[in-house]
Parts: sequence; structure tokens; C-alpha cells
Amino acid sequence: MMMILRKPVLMIKKPIFSRIIGLTLLYAVVFILIVMLHFTREGRVSRQTGPMTVTGYYREGNSSPDPVDGYAIEGTITISFGGMEFRLDRADRMIIGADGVSFRLPVGTLQFVVLSPASGPELRISADLTNARLELPYRPLESSQIRSEGNANITVTAEGVNYSFEWSSLDSGRGVLILDSGNPVAIYRALPEEETFNPASYALATAWDQGRYDDALNRWRNESWNRWSRMAGSSTDETLITAYAVESVLRGTYRAAVAGVSPSFLNGSGRTYLSSVFLGQTDQGRSSLLAAEQVAYDRISRLTEEKSPDLFRESHIIEYLGIRGYSSFLDNTALTAQSLEENPGMELVPGLLEAWAEWQNFRPSADNPFDGFIEGILLAVSESLYRDTERDAVLVLSGEESDTEFNIRLGLALNRYGSLSGRDDWAALGRSLVLSALAYADPDGMVPAQLSLTGAGILEEPVGGRRISAAGLYRYLVPGSWPRFTGIGEPGDGIWVWTAALGVETSLENNVLDIAVTFPAGETHYMIFRGVNAFSKIQLYNMDYRTDPQFERYDSSGWSYSSRDQVLLVKMRHRAEVEHISIFF
Repeated sequence: MMMILRKPVLMIKKPIFSRIIGLTLLYAVVFILIVMLHFTREGRVSRQTGPMTVTGYYREGNSSPDPVDGYAIEGTITISFGGMEFRLDRADRMIIGADGVSFRLPVGTLQFVVLSPASGPELRISADLTNARLELPYRPLESSQIRSEGNANITVTAEGVNYSFEWSSLDSGRGVLILDSGNPVAIYRALPEEETFNPASYALATAWDQGRYDDALNRWRNESWNRWSRMAGSSTDETLITAYAVESVLRGTYRAAVAGVSPSFLNGSGRTYLSSVFLGQTDQGRSSLLAAEQVAYDRISRLTEEKSPDLFRESHIIEYLGIRGYSSFLDNTALTAQSLEENPGMELVPGLLEAWAEWQNFRPSADNPFDGFIEGILLAVSESLYRDTERDAVLVLSGEESDTEFNIRLGLALNRYGSLSGRDDWAALGRSLVLSALAYADPDGMVPAQLSLTGAGILEEPVGGRRISAAGLYRYLVPGSWPRFTGIGEPGDGIWVWTAALGVETSLENNVLDIAVTFPAGETHYMIFRGVNAFSKIQLYNMDYRTDPQFERYDSSGWSYSSRDQVLLVKMRHRAEVEHISIFF
């Protein structure tokens, strides 16, 4: 039997005294930590007054403050309100009240008071300092967003509400609020919610849809027509006679209307191209048209060359240039638009809206240079609106004045913009401006050119102010039938016509320009063409017609041509509703 011998293991015991000392020290450390944790937790104070929270520490070993002197403060105090935290690094005492908290400082007193006005909660910070300056550090809380508005102010967004300082001395670069004897009070408040502008809230009941608007305009046209019927036989007002003739075409009474025009007007020397499309004397009309065109050309060429914003004060400037084929002017118009501010003045708004709508007709493949102005335009309109509750009217004001023709032009432009963009609310607002301008008409159909806002909040006509007749407004309100300039051929060809025809369509094939003209059968009208190059012949009713300088004297169609001015005058007696003029080049 084998025996296994084990090596003896030496057992050494630690001295009992050392073990006692180690355990005693361990218990002491644990006891001190427990005491420290206990008194630290007990010494922390956190109080909430409405939306304000105050957090800090006090020196006493219990949580019962002095009823008069409040807490004796130890360390930093933080005051939180509206997504912002203010830090007070030193204070002797803190007294908490029902609506705020105040602090005794070595240099005076500081108070935070919560107020709740109707506009939203606000924090009023006030200091009573003795020849001292206090810089109170601030910082936004992690859940807040801060936006600087220069060194003078900031805006803080917290839980969807915007806050900002008011009447405050602020150094936003260093993040301190400054209080001293010169600026003892600062206010940090919630900003009122900005209501989103709703154009439909300004729309009149009669302007809610195009049908009701058209009905209202038709009633106005009926009243005007009845008035013109009584006046046309003795009037020498070319605008009235022209409006009367246009409405007569639409009503099927054109022949009787033309026959009833006053002879003194027909034979007068004051007639222009305006009425020549109905009543002839096209040679006289040509002279006045060429003179007016030269004045307009000189003015617009200067404005486009200077890239002047006043270019957009011109009515329908893009259409004007596009019809005449002024391509270089169109290019300069786009450059002028690029030089404008994003929020142009209200005086340019109608022209810019017109330009936006018309650009695609003449430059369909190019980016619209007026797209960037739309939101600024709509903002400008919203800030200029005024509702006259006595008249149930809404108009845009410039200061305390309202311009009638401006409102009608703007209303028509807004209606077209809203229709093209699908923003029906803006279209309804535009129609409301038009109907509101007409609401100030007197029994004779005259409307004030200007209206002034009285102290009672009513728009009234100034004493001795200019007035506009219904005929003077008719050209705005029935633009498709009013005599107008129409492009012939493709945009940029440079051939255009002054006409009262209800429709003009053209085609060019094998050097033959065919112009299909619509007008009531059996009736006669006149056209003034411009930009027509030399040609070999003209056909009317598919028959060759020779020129005759006296063509207006005959009760039939005819024409004459000036190669110097590239002006073609045509008299067209319609055998059918649609007749053709063929020009062979």
C-alpha cells in the first residue's frame, strides 16, 4: 500500500486590529455619503409659478424658509420660462410669491413676475440696483430653437410658441440680458399667433364664383347700355360712342346704333383710331395710331434700357411687346424683373401679375421670370386690403387713399392669376375688388377716381375729385370685345392689327397669309394693320381686290396700303359671319 505525503500549508492570520480599523473606515465613508446625499436632496428647492420654474439650493439644513426673508441661497439659481433659462450666479435671499420670485442681491434686488395678458404669457424682469449694472446670462433650453434678429433681439420657439424680448437691453452675441438704472425692466413674452391670411374671408357673396360675378357685371352693363342709348344721338364723347358700339355688336343692334350716332361726332376732327374700327375715317385713325405708338415706343424703350421698375406700371406690358414682336424688349423686361426686390411695391403688383400670366403666351419654352414674385405680391395685397362695412365693399388702399382704376386692374389680374393657378380664393378676391369699385357709382354710373378714408372708417369721395364714367370703365371690364391690338401670324412676326372683330385667326402657307375675321353677318367694320411688308395682291371673298384710296366712300369692302409706314387699311363688309382676307407676298 502506497502512502501519499502532502506538503504542509502554512496558514497566516491577519492581525485582528487591522481588520477592525478597515471596517470602521468603510462604515464612516458610507455614513458620510448617506448624510451628504440626505442634506443635498433636502437643500434643493424647486418652485413653479404658472409657466415659470425656479430651481436652486439653500444653505439651511431643512426645507422651511423664513416666512419674511425666504430662503438663504447657496450657489446658482435658474429661472426657466418660455423655452429660455436665466441664470443668477449669486443671491443672498430668495422670496417666492404668488405670481413670481424676488432676490436680494449684494447690489440691490431682482424680481421675476409672471403675467398672463390676452396676447399670451409674459415674464417681467425688473431690477432695483444701486449704481450697478447686472448682466443676467440666458440660454435656450435643449428643446427650444433660437433665431437671432441681429444683436438687438432674438426669437425663441418652444412647444410651437414664439417668444421674444421687448423693451429690453440685450447682447445676444454674449447671451446676456443687461439691467441697470437706465434699463431697469425687461419683458420676455409670447408673440401673438400669426393668423394665416385667408383671401376667401374678404370675398363678397356675389364674387364667390365666376357665374355670379358675370351676372353682376351683366346687370351693370344693362344699366350702362340703357344710359348710352339715350345719350349716343347727341354725344361727342368718343369713349361713350365706342362703348355703345361694342355693346351694340354683342346685343345684335349694331346697325341701328351706328346709324344713330351724332353727325357732329362723325364729322368732327377730334376722332381717333379708337372709334375708327366702327365708324371709318381710317386714314385719320392711322395718323393718331402711329402718333400714339411712337410715344409709347419711346417711353417703353427708355424704361427697358434703364431696367426701370416703372416698366411694370405699364398696362399688360408683356402682351404689348409680344404682339408687336419686340423680342429684345421682352428680353430686357425679364432682366428688369430679375433686378427687382422679391417684395416689390404695391404700385407694381397689377403689372407683375399681368406679366406672369402673359409670359407663357410669348415665351412658352422659357422659365417665367415672374414666378418668384407671386408670394410677395399676395402678401402685399393682403396687407393693403380694407373692408368698407357700410358699402359691403373691399378695396386695397395706399395709405388712406383708394384708386378706382388701380383696384379694377388689380382685381382683373388677381382673377386671372387665381384661375390659371387653381387658387380660386384669390380669384374670388380679385372679382370682389372689381365689384367693390363699381359699388361707389352714382345714379348716372359715374364712380369716384379716388376715395379717401375718413376718421369714422368710411371711404368717401374727396370734394371736387375726378370721376370716371361707365364708358371709361367698360374697356377694362369687357376686354375681349373692346377694340384691341391682336398679333397676326406667329408671335414675333411683328404684324398686328387694331380691330373690333370678334375673332381673328391666321395661317401662312406658300407665302399666302390667310386672316379669318369674325363679325356679325351683314355688318361692316374697319381694321388697321401694322408691320405688313410689301405684297403682290390681296383677295377678299376669294377674289382679287385692287387698292382704292377712296375705298371708304363705297358701300362695299376695300383697302389701301402705305409702304412707308407698312400700314394696311381694310374695310370689311361681311357677307358671312367669317370672312377671309388673303395677302400674297
